[in-house]
Amino acid sequence: MKNIKFYRNNKSLKYIFNILFQILYLELFYRKIILLTIDILVLFLSLLIIDFSLDYNLELLKDLLFYLIPLGIVFYSITGQYKSITRYISTANIYTILIRNFLLLIVFFIFNKIFNLSNLLSFKILFLLWIIINFFIVSSRLYIKDFI
Repeated sequence: MKNIKFYRNNKSLKYIFNILFQILYLELFYRKIILLTIDILVLFLSLLIIDFSLDYNLELLKDLLFYLIPLGIVFYSITGQYKSITRYISTANIYTILIRNFLLLIVFFIFNKIFNLSNLLSFKILFLLWIIINFFIVSSRLYIKDFI
């Protein structure tokens, strides 16, 4: 009973829920823009985490940031990442996200080999990148689903 009073009396939680409900009733175009922004942040954070964890001193980030994010946006848009409504995400959608990210990184690896974008990119880094990207994207989708 105390928890209910806490939620009712907490102004910051009311403010957060108000924002979430406003996002829920946005037009589809704006919800896709929000998902796109989240995906851009996920790609950036994933590169940043790998860069710091492997002590590349921002070399990997500088080499790959301007190639992976535009390729990711185009790839996600073409393959239908933003067609599903977040409110109804299912396990099939999650598997699709995992496969889509795997294909994105394979395409990125091929582009890296063809155009020699970075000498630092290896299968180890791609695997870590795949795990981190999937964790953040799936977590964000499930988190949004729970609030919607």
